[in-house]
Amino acid sequence: VADHATHVAGTVGGSGANSGGTYRGMAPGARIISGLYNACVPYCLYESPNDFEDDYTRARDVFDIELTTNSIGANIDPNGYPCDWMGDYESTSRLLDRLVTNTSGEPLIMCFAAGNERGGANCGLGTYRCMSVPAGAKNIITVGATTSTDGSASFSSWGPTDDGRTKPEVCATGVSVTSTIPGGGYADMSGTSMSTPATAGTTCLILEQWHILFPGAPDPLPETMKAILINSTTDIGPANVDYQTGFGLVNALNAVDNLIAGG
Repeated sequence: VADHATHVAGTVGGSGANSGGTYRGMAPGARIISGLYNACVPYCLYESPNDFEDDYTRARDVFDIELTTNSIGANIDPNGYPCDWMGDYESTSRLLDRLVTNTSGEPLIMCFAAGNERGGANCGLGTYRCMSVPAGAKNIITVGATTSTDGSASFSSWGPTDDGRTKPEVCATGVSVTSTIPGGGYADMSGTSMSTPATAGTTCLILEQWHILFPGAPDPLPETMKAILINSTTDIGPANVDYQTGFGLVNALNAVDNLIAGG
């Protein structure tokens, strides 16, 4: 039980009961299984996947999870790690890409926070090429943060990755997001940690519609879910695809409507 984890969980699937429904999460019918990255040894996430595979495998085997949301990153700038680590494709990223393809015999959809590294005091990065780790992994859905007026949040990490790929793929509101905190209350927090669970909760709703359309069918492939999200976005920021907000702002209604139309 901690402020950050509880806030993230509430955005995914809080019932809103303590606010009369005002601060209900994106998918209040979802079942949430929470896991903890075990230690920053030798570094937080960079070349340090630690227990990710064990946690995801257990969650799939024991609880039959359909997707994961991950509000976690290496925090390269605040941790004082080498600035040239930004945008790297390292061992944690490679592991995540493998697990998206196959976690305990099945593909697994993963949403990951882009990071809050832009404008950091140590690396002095004010614009592009400040994507955190492992947000630069290829198969995950990387989520940036926007303001309530749909501008890129001042802290939200921008791509590209070192090998030139577009990151983030999508973005969602991540500034002054109201959600649950321990003890039954609510508080505002900001970060790509906040935009990622909103995207994951939206993904839960898309999965729900998928199962309505195709009863008994397996979950869509992670690349299918990524395609549904990016082809349903509302374009913001620079025109078309860009390294600030990716393909644009997640649009739940467009995504579900497109799925129904294609189904």
